[in-house]
Amino acid sequence: MLIGSEGIAAAAEKAARFGLDEILTVSAPACANYLALPFAAALSEVINELNPKLVLAAATSTGKDLLPRVAAKYSAGQASDVTQFLPERGYQRLMYAGN
Repeated sequence: MLIGSEGIAAAAEKAARFGLDEILTVSAPACANYLALPFAAALSEVINELNPKLVLAAATSTGKDLLPRVAAKYSAGQASDVTQFLPERGYQRLMYAGN
């Protein structure tokens, strides 16, 4: 999923080159530049509509700022810097990952 405003279609086209099955885009003037609240609202709308079991984001400063906010809204767990998913719903992460 890509969140932004102007240029979101071009970003989706570039992302499609990586062989993704589906690319969701959310375009809103309030999402022209990253601010946690508008992006959290946009992501929450998509979560409400699609009801996913898992939401992933890159381990960037944006991902580490956005996902804990959204997880708290849904009383869901959140883990940063996951490097591997393990059987039985487990995961592995860096020992000194920070957050």
